[in-house]
Amino acid sequence: MGSYLVADLLARGHEVAVLLRPDSDRQRLGEAYDRLHVIPGALEHLEGLRGALAAFAPDAVVHMAWRGVAGSDRNSPVQAANVADTVGLAVLAADAGARIFVGAGSQAEYGPYDRAIREDDIPRPTTLYGTAKLTAGSMALRLCEERGLRAAWLRIFSTYGPKDADYWLIPSMIRNLRSGQHMALTACEQRWGFCTRVMRLRPSGSRSRKRLRAASSTSAARRRRRCARR
Repeated sequence: MGSYLVADLLARGHEVAVLLRPDSDRQRLGEAYDRLHVIPGALEHLEGLRGALAAFAPDAVVHMAWRGVAGSDRNSPVQAANVADTVGLAVLAADAGARIFVGAGSQAEYGPYDRAIREDDIPRPTTLYGTAKLTAGSMALRLCEERGLRAAWLRIFSTYGPKDADYWLIPSMIRNLRSGQHMALTACEQRWGFCTRVMRLRPSGSRSRKRLRAASSTSAARRRRRCARR
């Protein structure tokens, strides 16, 4: 979803910076890549990003990176490292002068329910992935409160749409059905809801939009000054 966020911010006049590993696949960014400020690096080496992030001087930081998202990694010890990465990025954001921090959480924080999940349901994760997301969000929000940043942790549910990896459920099912191939499934006893991927950012509501310089662990953005009516 990071590439959709980048495209939306660029369309709204933001200056956007992205944090990319040197060996990252830039295909999802498409033509937008040439309009971005690229900060090479990785969250495992946060201190190495301090100078570049401070130079970019973000107003907002959007954290959408995570290691171990495949099903086989949901109970991997690497999930603990994600917590440290998230908290460390929030610290860097505050040190760089950012005023806003947004992180991507997960429905996995809630754990299984036998009905539609509500936002105020009690989290009860059953995987290390869900536990790490819950912990990372709680710690980042607390740190941002102490440092005076506005913060949000978005618990994102299952999405599908263009640019999805071919091995995810919906894309692989579409591909197999179109080609007449067999689709290996379980007994289909699970109840799972998907939503199509739509990402639209609402205007802030202020008469004069300030720069939204956002730095994200996979992508970052910053907005030029311009005027807008409510």
